[in-house]
Amino acid sequence: KARKILIDDILGLGPVDVLVNNAGIGLNGKFADGSFRDHRDLWRLNTEAAMHLCHLLAPHMIARGGGHMLNVASIAGFMPGPGMAGYFASKSALLSFSVSLREELMEHHVSVSALCPGVTDTDFFARAGCQERFAEAPGFAVSQPDFVARKALQGLMKNRAIITPGLVNKCATLATRLFPTVTLAGIMGRRA
Repeated sequence: KARKILIDDILGLGPVDVLVNNAGIGLNGKFADGSFRDHRDLWRLNTEAAMHLCHLLAPHMIARGGGHMLNVASIAGFMPGPGMAGYFASKSALLSFSVSLREELMEHHVSVSALCPGVTDTDFFARAGCQERFAEAPGFAVSQPDFVARKALQGLMKNRAIITPGLVNKCATLATRLFPTVTLAGIMGRRA
């Protein structure tokens, strides 16, 4: 209900040209050891909230004959993530949703893009309780927020379905296509 009120208030100011769904949280640790409530809240914020806002704005963009939606997923959406299973699953769902919704809205000239950054120099890892994962990342693999934002805008304006900023992140997503999912889970599990 609160999201609907927010959208109604925003639409009262004028049409929405671009929707950016950038809210998200992470949880570090084994799924069974965590609180289900925390996992549910993660799913609701990372996945359900973005889907809901897209659902609320899609009819308005369709009626206007255009608009852009940018859902911030992650390269985590391309792979399994033992140690952060709920987070990786939520980003996988958001990535799949974005690509599917893009196809549905294309005929209405509404573009949908999924932004899939990798490790970005924000407080995400500290808030998720996994600062050590951030500390282990080599410097060349860490993106600055302004770089990610610039690449997101460029990709959105070029109507890219999936926007993956940086060569390291592009290579990481390519690697997910080269290895079986079970093998990737084992590799990622050793990092957890």
